[in-house]
Amino acid sequence: MPKLTDSAAGLTGSVIAAALGESPWATANDILRRSYEANLGIEPPPFDNQELMDFGNDVEPLIANRCNQALELRAALYPGPLALGIEGVPLQCSTDQIALGTQIIKTDASRNIEVIGGGEIDTTDNLGVQEFKFTTQRFPRYSVPPFWQGPGQIFGAMLCQPVELPKEAPVWATNLLWGSVSICFAGAETRHYVYRRDDEILDRIEAAAYDFRARLDELLASDGADGWYPFQTSADGNTVFPTVDDDEGDIELNGLDDGNGRPIADYVADFINGHRIKKSGEEVIDKCEAQIKEALGNHKRGVVRFEEELQTVKGESSNTFMVSWPVRNYGATEARTVPAKEARTVRLKTLSVQPLL
Repeated sequence: MPKLTDSAAGLTGSVIAAALGESPWATANDILRRSYEANLGIEPPPFDNQELMDFGNDVEPLIANRCNQALELRAALYPGPLALGIEGVPLQCSTDQIALGTQIIKTDASRNIEVIGGGEIDTTDNLGVQEFKFTTQRFPRYSVPPFWQGPGQIFGAMLCQPVELPKEAPVWATNLLWGSVSICFAGAETRHYVYRRDDEILDRIEAAAYDFRARLDELLASDGADGWYPFQTSADGNTVFPTVDDDEGDIELNGLDDGNGRPIADYVADFINGHRIKKSGEEVIDKCEAQIKEALGNHKRGVVRFEEELQTVKGESSNTFMVSWPVRNYGATEARTVPAKEARTVRLKTLSVQPLL
């Protein structure tokens, strides 16, 4: 599917979540570098899983059909990809569909409809924007999709208007009052998450678009030296400084700070101590696993109870935990260039300890 937005011009809908720091796949600096390099004529690297993306595009019409039936949308006014923009704001979006609603929508488990924020949304004769997603995940593990999996795009679209309308298109309504994200989970189930217009979110996106464009202009004016976002992760360092200058000597870190008064030397000390603690922790974990495995013996699971609640690294608290020694089942294989192997079950090396909530 051809790209309808121009990342060289500024922020685009598909990366709004990254610009707001809400994407696990990219940081704000990652997308800023892509826009900077697009202005230099540098092609972006290919996607790691282009086949999966192509498959998602292929099934998009099927997801759209399920969405239109479940939400009882009037025949889509703008079916298919549509480029969107807004005068004066450096933001471009594209959407999968824009359609008129016909009813008051409420959460309805029988039709896999979830109204985000509860209550009801009157879509009658109101334009809404639809986004269609496919995931290999078998079952939904959330009641609200993460911002990067569609909501960021539909809220971005609510700020915009079509760049070029079809000749037969009716007059464009100035506001998209609602939107929906339909996610097909491994082809087995499609769920429809419906959102009402949220001006607070739209204000955040608009501010992010202006900030992004200002940083991009600063990068272009300084040949990539200035304008970067504050680092969010260690990987941001590789994004901002992808090369090394062999002609530069060693830099004296003493006397430098993080911009907020804390010396860089303190971070180096914490880094050293953190690795020491990590190594010590790994040794403790290995010793504990050995004793627990000896206690489990041939049992696959065990239960342990404490007088007081313990908290896991995920923030879950409980006084009862299930200790599991997982196994992996291997199916039998025929002889090829290697000897045939019988079906077998192999115990994994790492234990799993989960709270029983």
